[in-house]
This record gives sequence, structure tokens and C-alpha cells, in this order.
Amino acid sequence: MSAVMLVLPYGSGDEPPEFDINARPSALKDKLRHDNPHWPVSSRADAEKALSVHQICDPLECSTRVAAIIVTRNNFEYFRNRMR
Repeated sequence: MSAVMLVLPYGSGDEPPEFDINARPSALKDKLRHDNPHWPVSSRADAEKALSVHQICDPLECSTRVAAIIVTRNNFEYFRNRMR
């Protein structure tokens, strides 16, 4: 069995690529924190917390914020309709 090492250039910047977990472990955490739409839909409290934590995030890059906005609309109508 042999191993293959793939080396990809990532540009001229000093910052390592986001997918390189060994180079920057916090990058993976940052990505997961902004890509967890299941968190806000688990409860009203989680939806409020997600909305406040992700308030400054760009909706095009943060699915957690989008989910929080959807479930908090119309005084948490999402949770009232989900129980039916």
C-alpha cells in the first residue's frame, strides 16, 4: 500500500486555506458555526440565541442566521405550525 500526497497551491496570501484543518483548526469551527441550520429550529430559545449571535453575519454565507430569521418571523409562527 502506498500513500499519495496532494499539494495544492492556495494563492499568494498568508492565510492558509479554510479546508486545511491542520493549518488552522479554528477555521473548521468557524465554518461549522455558520453552517448549522438545525440549531435555530430546535427550540425558541435556541432560535433567539442564534439570531443574536449571528446578527452580523452575511445571510449569503451563514445558513444559521437564515434559519433563525425564518423561525423567528411572525412571533415564532414556525414553531406553532410545526406542532400541527
